[in-house]
Amino acid sequence: MIFRIAIVSAAAIGLAASQPKAAPEASQRTGVNRAPDPPKGSIEIKPGVWEHRDEKGQVWWYRRTPFGLAKLPPNDNADNTEIDKREAAYLKAMEDGDTVKFERRTPFGVSRWTRKKSELKGAELQAWKRVEAAKTSAKK
Repeated sequence: MIFRIAIVSAAAIGLAASQPKAAPEASQRTGVNRAPDPPKGSIEIKPGVWEHRDEKGQVWWYRRTPFGLAKLPPNDNADNTEIDKREAAYLKAMEDGDTVKFERRTPFGVSRWTRKKSELKGAELQAWKRVEAAKTSAKK
């Protein structure tokens, strides 16, 4: 009798453990699976950086990091050309019609994105100018 009870309870435990569990909903996810988005109405000013004006009129930058979204005050440094030149040194730019494809090596792999030529700013513009200068010097 005890033997039968032990076998039946072991089978019940085995069946309960083998039942697939439903994936948690997006609102219940935490950690790596959670990828919050910047607030609605935000404008992307650089790859992975958005600008948003809150209800009080305060301007905030949202930057995507490996640990989630970071909310920062805007960088009011008016002369970003030196910073952009340093960042541009790490960018690889390739022309593709009216757009430019960019690549940058990161600790998490290669990051790739495209941007229209009319929308280039900052480090992307510096990298594109470097590629254009190399083309004209090669033609001479």
